[in-house]
Amino acid sequence: MDKNKVIALLLLMVIGAFGGAAVARADGDLSAYEKYIGDEVHISLCRLLDIGGTNDETLATIITILHDKGELAWDDTPDVVNYVVQEYCPRHWDDLVAVGNRYRAGMTANTKVA
Repeated sequence: MDKNKVIALLLLMVIGAFGGAAVARADGDLSAYEKYIGDEVHISLCRLLDIGGTNDETLATIITILHDKGELAWDDTPDVVNYVVQEYCPRHWDDLVAVGNRYRAGMTANTKVA
């Protein structure tokens, strides 16, 4: 799967918090294994977002690592990303939601919204 398809898959699955109150997850169910992976990678994932920002390249790197090293299905990676950002680095939540909104609107993650 090419990088753009991977990014689009993740971002289409990242949904803003329901009514601003609930944690969004792709399937609404964070498995024990997904939580374990998130707890194991949270430092690296948050640092990567701190350094690289929320953009195509950073998200593609995160998705690939979670898929390859965490042996997660492509559609399980949003569960882990959402969990980590919400629990360990919520400073990135608004940016992650904004990127998802831009993708759903047909823009790329690097598109600047006026």
